[in-house]
Amino acid sequence: MTQAFLKTIVVCAVLLVIGPAVGAVAATLRAADGDPHVTLLTSSSPAFGAAMAVLIMAAAAASGWVGARLFHNGTGVTLAGLVVAWASWRTASAGELWSLPGASGRVWPVAVEGLILGLLAVVAVIRVESAGRWVFHAHDQAAPVTPVARVGFVAHLRSSLVGVPALAAVGVGVLAGAAAAWLVAIEGTKGQGILAGLVAGLAAAAAGQLASLSLDAKREPTVAPALVAITLLAVGGPIAAWLMLGDGLPQAARAVASGVGVKELLPLARLTPLDWFGGALIGAPIGLGWAGSMVEKRAATPRTA
Repeated sequence: MTQAFLKTIVVCAVLLVIGPAVGAVAATLRAADGDPHVTLLTSSSPAFGAAMAVLIMAAAAASGWVGARLFHNGTGVTLAGLVVAWASWRTASAGELWSLPGASGRVWPVAVEGLILGLLAVVAVIRVESAGRWVFHAHDQAAPVTPVARVGFVAHLRSSLVGVPALAAVGVGVLAGAAAAWLVAIEGTKGQGILAGLVAGLAAAAAGQLASLSLDAKREPTVAPALVAITLLAVGGPIAAWLMLGDGLPQAARAVASGVGVKELLPLARLTPLDWFGGALIGAPIGLGWAGSMVEKRAATPRTA
C-alpha cells in the first residue's frame, strides 16, 4: 500500500467517521430548558460538558498520534483539528450563544471552557509531536521518523514552553492571532468562527515561530506556544466583551448577526472555545510551515557586503 493511498484512507476515516461520531456526541448537549444552542460548559450539566471536553481532545489526540506516527506531525495535528472542528460544528455558534437572554451569566463558564480545552489541546499536541517529526518539504518525507518521544513527553513539553524563546512565541502569537481573528470574525456564525480560529492559529504559529527563532536559531518547531496563545484569546475574549458590554451582550450579538452595529460585539467573542481550537489545530501546522520556509529562504539568500 503506497504512502499516499494510506494517507487518503486515514484522512477520510477521521474526516468522515471519527469526526462526525465525536460531533454527534457533542450534539447531545442541551441547556436546562432543552435548547441545543449551548457549548460544553453552558449546557445543563457542566460536569458532563467537562467530561465531553476530555473525550473530544482524547479522540483528537489519538487521531493525531496515528497521523504523526504514520506520516508526520503536520498531518497529525491537522487530523486532531478535524476532530475538534466537527465537535465545534455540532455545538452553538457564538452568535447563538450570546444572543440568548442571560448571556452575561455564560461568560465565566465559556472562559473556563476555553481554559480547559486549551490545557487539553496543549497536552494533545505535545503527545502528537512526540510521535513523529515535522516535515516541511516533500523530499523529506522519505527520511526515517525520529520521534521526539525518545527524550520523553515531559522533556518535550519543557523545551516547547519553557524559556525566553517560548515566552516570545506565546506573546507574539497572542498579538498575531488576535489581529487575524479580529479581521475574519465578522458575524459570529459557526463556519466563520472556525475559519477565524484557523487563520488565528496560522498567524500565531507563524509569527511565534519566527520570534522564537530570532532568539534561538536551533529551536525545534512546535505548535504548542501557538495553542497557549489561542488559549489566552479563548479565555480573554468573552471576559473582555462582558467588561465592555455587561448585560448588553445579547443585544450586541443580535446586532452583529443582523449586520447592524457590527462594531458592538468584540470580534474575539465571536468565536466559541471549540471554534478557536478546531480552527487553530488545522491552521497552526500551515503557519509553522510558512515560518520554516521563510527562514530557509532567508538563510539561502547570499549576503552582500
